[in-house]
Amino acid sequence: MSLGPVQPPQLHFQSSTYLLLTLSSPVSVFTDALVLSPSSQLLTSPVPVTYISPVGELPDEHIVSVENVRSGSQDWARIEKDVLDGLKGLKGVRAVKVMDPPSQRFKKSTQEL
Repeated sequence: MSLGPVQPPQLHFQSSTYLLLTLSSPVSVFTDALVLSPSSQLLTSPVPVTYISPVGELPDEHIVSVENVRSGSQDWARIEKDVLDGLKGLKGVRAVKVMDPPSQRFKKSTQEL
């Protein structure tokens, strides 16, 4: 039974940093913990890291956030290594990537074609 398309989460890049976690297996202790407590904090040192959602219907891709710390800020530069290393150290996590804010797309004018 399909519930329809998965709605993307509302991400606020102006005030938070978002990370993409790639899991080594779609079924793991990590995903079981997220299902049981989806709003739980995954990492509390040096700042809380909170689970947001899966990426669409991809079972091994997940978004987490560092609230109130904007990517590219001095605060993020100070804690980035600890946060990334902490997440990479979680069982079942294969990769961690800082997400870039979406960029605005522009249509080409008919004169450019």
